[in-house]
Amino acid sequence: MSNEVKKYSVTIAHENLTIVTDEQKVHIIEATAKVDSYMQDILNKNISPKKAALLTALKFALDCIKTEQSLLQLASFVNNLIATIDKNVSLPCE
Repeated sequence: MSNEVKKYSVTIAHENLTIVTDEQKVHIIEATAKVDSYMQDILNKNISPKKAALLTALKFALDCIKTEQSLLQLASFVNNLIATIDKNVSLPCE
């Protein structure tokens, strides 16, 4: 985040929105495109906009949970790798 608050006009599922944020423009564009794409896929199945929004929110919440779990597993792997290296590698004395 850049701490400079800006306004962005976006369209998601044919709804025009104004987003006020300090996030980078590239992130707003990418996030908007992902949400819009997923919403459009759901709406094409004749699901109400309200249900489509809820299903979209649920999908992205699940993605966040999976990402957090993957990061925790990766951090654990890295910490174990560092511990193994520290245990098995001796540095020459100065």
